[in-house]
Amino acid sequence: MPPAPYHGLGRLGFVVLASSATIYAPLVYATTQDTSSNNNLIKAQDGPVVLTATQDTPGILVLDYGVETEGIPSFDVVATAGDTSMLEITYSETEAALGRYMGDGPLPLAAAMDTYRINAYNISAPGQVRNRLIQGGFRYQKLNLSSVGEIILHNVGVVPTVHKTPLTELPGSFACSDSSLNEIWTAGARTLQLSEIPKNSVPEFWQVSSEGVLIDSQAPQVAVGLVAGSSTVYGLEFKVKPLVKGFGFLVLSDTLNSGIYISVDISAGTIAAYVGGTAQDTLLSKQVLSPDTIRGLDAWHQVNVEVAITEIKVVMDGVMVFELSQTSKFYGSYGLGASFGHRAVFKDLKATDAAGATTYEHSLTDKSCFDDFLVGTNPLDTSVDATRRDRIAYTGDLDIAGAAALASTHGLNFILGTLELFAPLQATPGFFVPTVKIQQGPSAPMDFNTTGLISYSWNLLTAVALTYSHTGDIAFARTWAPKVQAMLDWSHSQVLPESGLFNLSEPSFGGDWNYYDPVRSGVVTKFNVVYAYALQETTQLLADGGIDASIYQDRLAALRTAIDAQLWSDELGAYVISESNRAGFAQDANALAILAGVNQDPAHSSDVILATLSDQLSTPRGPLAFSPAVTAAGFRRYISPYASGYHLRAALAAGNVPAARELLDTLWSPMIDVKNANYTGCLWETLNDAGEPAFGHATSLAHGWAAGPTAELSRFVLGARATAPGWATWAVSPLTLGERWASGKVPTPGGGAVAVEWKFCDDGGLLSMTVQAPAGTKGVVTLPVPLLVSAEETVIRVEGVIIDEMADHSASGAADAGGFDFALYRYELSLPAAIAAVAVFLILSLLHTWRIVRHRSFYFTTFTIGGFFQVIRYCGHIWSHYDPIAIGGFVMQAILTLVAPALYAASIYMILGRLIQALGADRLFAIPLKWMTKIFVSRGGGIQAAGTLELYNLGEKVIIVGLFVQIAIIGFFLATAVTFHLRQRRCSIAYGTATTSAAAEPSRFPVGTAAGSRRTISTAGHCEHGDNTPRRRLPKVAS
Repeated sequence: MPPAPYHGLGRLGFVVLASSATIYAPLVYATTQDTSSNNNLIKAQDGPVVLTATQDTPGILVLDYGVETEGIPSFDVVATAGDTSMLEITYSETEAALGRYMGDGPLPLAAAMDTYRINAYNISAPGQVRNRLIQGGFRYQKLNLSSVGEIILHNVGVVPTVHKTPLTELPGSFACSDSSLNEIWTAGARTLQLSEIPKNSVPEFWQVSSEGVLIDSQAPQVAVGLVAGSSTVYGLEFKVKPLVKGFGFLVLSDTLNSGIYISVDISAGTIAAYVGGTAQDTLLSKQVLSPDTIRGLDAWHQVNVEVAITEIKVVMDGVMVFELSQTSKFYGSYGLGASFGHRAVFKDLKATDAAGATTYEHSLTDKSCFDDFLVGTNPLDTSVDATRRDRIAYTGDLDIAGAAALASTHGLNFILGTLELFAPLQATPGFFVPTVKIQQGPSAPMDFNTTGLISYSWNLLTAVALTYSHTGDIAFARTWAPKVQAMLDWSHSQVLPESGLFNLSEPSFGGDWNYYDPVRSGVVTKFNVVYAYALQETTQLLADGGIDASIYQDRLAALRTAIDAQLWSDELGAYVISESNRAGFAQDANALAILAGVNQDPAHSSDVILATLSDQLSTPRGPLAFSPAVTAAGFRRYISPYASGYHLRAALAAGNVPAARELLDTLWSPMIDVKNANYTGCLWETLNDAGEPAFGHATSLAHGWAAGPTAELSRFVLGARATAPGWATWAVSPLTLGERWASGKVPTPGGGAVAVEWKFCDDGGLLSMTVQAPAGTKGVVTLPVPLLVSAEETVIRVEGVIIDEMADHSASGAADAGGFDFALYRYELSLPAAIAAVAVFLILSLLHTWRIVRHRSFYFTTFTIGGFFQVIRYCGHIWSHYDPIAIGGFVMQAILTLVAPALYAASIYMILGRLIQALGADRLFAIPLKWMTKIFVSRGGGIQAAGTLELYNLGEKVIIVGLFVQIAIIGFFLATAVTFHLRQRRCSIAYGTATTSAAAEPSRFPVGTAAGSRRTISTAGHCEHGDNTPRRRLPKVAS
């Protein structure tokens, strides 16, 4: 949220940027995160910087970093000559703002960066100079030596305080055949990377010692707390020792340090009051201090301030020095500061209420006061609105910025840290405060019942739901579900019984992202649809958090019906802005109506709404946020990338390619045009209808809420999205936007990513598509829409397997697309069972191998090979557990499931055959056993892996039939073996008992092996003589 436009008053030492000033393009863009040495500088140029100033001409050099950057300024002074006491460096996101003495500052809203965008240096000797505070986002740096002399600098740049992972190495990525879309995605990623503030990276704003706190050219930061923030009548007293020029303090201030600022300039002998937070804001009154009452610099002064709503009195050292009656601010907190170029030490601060009771007291001689004014470091990783302004966390930004971050930087810790800040800041009724400064640590819940920007509380709920959908963290769901429930219950309590619509009765709550427009209250469409969207998006989180979600789904259904029936206008072809103003409509409200499923009537279709938005809101620079009837009522003709982020999401969700392309081409593409005068390589906060920064130099040109396309391009053009919390299941369903190819990856919480690549080849529109996902997850892949070749004429192969007739077909709902849910296995793959089987079969097979070699029983090799095949089979099982769609593991299982047992069976058959042959009892057995060893050994698995759906299904059936046939064969074998045994037994009884001279050592001389010895086997009716020539004559035995 930007402050009011700045009014530059103190242009002391102002030098117009000469046309001859040199601008250097960037040569180095450092990407390291270590901030310990100059090797990590982000620099605009290598080599020395030489500034020479004469009596008539200052030495000016403008450095262009090419894209937005930030960090702690640093430079080395190599040499000086003459007077180098007046070196100033100014920072700005745009070159135009360098024409202002203050650049695109000051920025007093928080203590997360330097207040002023200009730093002054008195250089007297070589050495390194490094600032103490951060300069937030900038592209340009102007060096101005105005004293007559020459200075040579080296390593001019900034030490980054945010992560600088190269954008090509981020966890998420996106590329397609349209370079403009690629640049938009990248600009969003860069914007978010700059907005993710690592914990403990913000320097302490105040410097403290036993003497007090030193404040040097820093805007006052107000005391926090409900008492201070709501005070109207109070007293303030403190001691101050001005060191340079003077000091300042703030009263009646809001949380963004905008109040009545009193600046005391001891050197100039004046005292002045401003509306705002610095001496660059609107002047209310200025008076001259009596020389007799001021002891001067470097001396302690006692200051007492009396505040009574509109009346302010200042007493210094017992003398009344200033009285002010004003009507700009009526309540608020207090803070201590110093105007630009001023420096002072403060101590012994005390605040009292109207009755004289002490409400705050501190010596200011240790850091324990830092939390009271939020001037310490940041204890958590946090995601702020922007790198320059405001560097504050907003509840309303996270739904857009958080989604984009999860798709690119995967700054999950920053989202979680921000949510941890907001969690305790829920009012007793259920809504949340809209902002939090990042120096604030997690606090205890507070009892309060007011807020502002009410829609941001619902935006926060959708951001929480998005985070849970991404992480699948049940503990997170259980923590947030009661908070979500409280907000939804409060919302329901405000629903009018007669209409079923949400009614905002408190106008002070009615602000929104467009805080500068008239406040809305009553039955407002935006508030109703964003409430419906929150109900819809939080269903899973509520259920998993242990809350009965059916209640809220019933409320959602009723709310949808009420909105659709009562807030739609046939004349407009859209949902009206409010019940009291049916002449116009809002862009974001209608986009959210689509996303929340409000437009149930077929006549209120998404395409109808999107066509209305295009017809009524479009400009060559992007869509206006409100229709003409609304802007005529006092709303500004601004273009909002934030509202357009929902518009883009709705267009893509509806599959409306023309609407999506219009938004991307007219709004976001100009922002990433390097020829644009305001180009920063990032995405902007707000634009006017001419496509320029809406608030002039105050506009943030690297604003996270503008990064919607980064999330939506990944979700819709790549097509990857989670369908169950934690990406346990996912879907890939690309919308091509007319592109020929796209590739990229969407990070998942376990450190992996869903990687997608699809492309249409030039030869007749042949589609190639590859999807990779983390092990253990499941997904549904849908073909890109639209296909260049219709689905009816398309043949689909997955890993070579044709699946155009898969039984488990999941329709995509689009005419030219087909979806499928392809699974090679019809059962769950058990990893522990597979590992155990590998171990058992490997041990037994090695034991068999050892015994075969030892006893030279090589005819037993087939059985042992079957054991090793089982080892390989279960290795394929393990492979398939980690990669369920891999054909290799599947083929190993499919074939060896039949082959290995078949080898066991073949071995058994051969052993029985050898026994029969040794006994000479062939006629006692019913069939030739060798036939059985060749049936179904390698038929089914080979067919199933052949590569077509028909053969896949046939192979599956053959395997199943083969298994049953093997069971039948084994059964038949057992029957014939038993029959043979009984017949042989009868023969043995009838003709005598068989004997063998080898019977004494059966283990050394198994049947069928000679072992170098001579055997004699006797059976009835037959004798084998010593010449080893068999003579067989068996009696006929009836079958």
